[in-house]
Amino acid sequence: MLTHRHNSSRYHRAPVGGRLAVPYNRCMETTKLSSRGQVVLPKSVRDAHGWASGTEFTVELMSDGVRLRRKGPFVPTGLGQVVGSVTHVGPAKSLEDMDAGIRTAVSRRHRRGAKR
Repeated sequence: MLTHRHNSSRYHRAPVGGRLAVPYNRCMETTKLSSRGQVVLPKSVRDAHGWASGTEFTVELMSDGVRLRRKGPFVPTGLGQVVGSVTHVGPAKSLEDMDAGIRTAVSRRHRRGAKR
């Protein structure tokens, strides 16, 4: 639980234990680009985010530098790229039919004790 008097948006909550870490503006550390194009992230930064060796990142080019983001499990896609990926054969279902199907599935799952 966050119990600090300062504006919580300025603070980083460590992923483990939910404890409050230092303000972002006090986390300034420097590193160097190697001759092989590698950058070492300081241990305090890796620990604060729970990043281990082998963590993959996406590199985003920004107007004032670059941004590293931990790579998600899927490639980002837009709606236009996935529309039509799941097809339905047969007559269209009404909203009532869809609601009834959802109620039936939830009821079955509840009866068998599935926790999803």
